[in-house]
Amino acid sequence: MNSPLGDFTPDELIGLETFLATFVAFTYVWFRSKGSLTVDELAGTSLSADYTLVAGAGLAASGGLLPFLLSLALVAGFGFLSHRNPLRALKAAPCGESMKDVLKSRELDCLTDDVSYNVYFFSPESLAL
Repeated sequence: MNSPLGDFTPDELIGLETFLATFVAFTYVWFRSKGSLTVDELAGTSLSADYTLVAGAGLAASGGLLPFLLSLALVAGFGFLSHRNPLRALKAAPCGESMKDVLKSRELDCLTDDVSYNVYFFSPESLAL
């Protein structure tokens, strides 16, 4: 099948189109999601996004070697960006001093979005690459 990018078999073209659709969708979500999720939405949404990204990449990879390599780069790229700033999509602020004093003895930290709280263990060593 002729295309501006070269000659592809139908499977390769479908794989390339699936990769491009996944890339465009997740690039849009990446830019649009900054500071948009509440504390309660973050955990479920991030897991759903990961599963959807990997499923889209897997479907694209079934089209041949080029879509496989592109999909692998896509998953690695979004994984790196998410690992670099895991709370990017969160619209929350650190908890007040009274809550921080309670949690400090257990080496925990807290975020709030004025509706709910999220207590988490944060270690800078876990983010080192």
